[in-house]
Amino acid sequence: MARWDSPLFTVPWDDAKPSCDALWDAVIGSDAEGGKKLVRPNQATVLKKVSGEDYLYELDRYTQTILNRILDWTKDHPGEGGGEVIIGEDNEDLVVELPANPVGLPALQRLRRQFISLNRQSAVPVKGIRGSFVGYLNDSFQAA
Repeated sequence: MARWDSPLFTVPWDDAKPSCDALWDAVIGSDAEGGKKLVRPNQATVLKKVSGEDYLYELDRYTQTILNRILDWTKDHPGEGGGEVIIGEDNEDLVVELPANPVGLPALQRLRRQFISLNRQSAVPVKGIRGSFVGYLNDSFQAA
């Protein structure tokens, strides 16, 4: 129903009088509707809310803080795979579950860049950045 050929009208070449009114109503809209076809709001037509001026700064800062905690944990536990890194601020206990294979800095930074590029347009409220990034890391580690 969202394709260019919907509604599809088949007009045979030997049809003496095609249904032009039905075609016009389907493409443009009927006079009863005010002559305009109604467009339903969707992701392409709805404006996103304006992000705060410091949203990218906060996104960068929170994700870097979490990576630093993971790197500190890996320095304290050299050669160990797996483990849980507790990231707790503001009465929220978030846990990053590291995979069995040790994760290096390039892989962590790649995941951080991916998360930032996905959320560059203020998809996550500033208060939920930490939880969302921890969930993103856990999901990425489980998939690998």
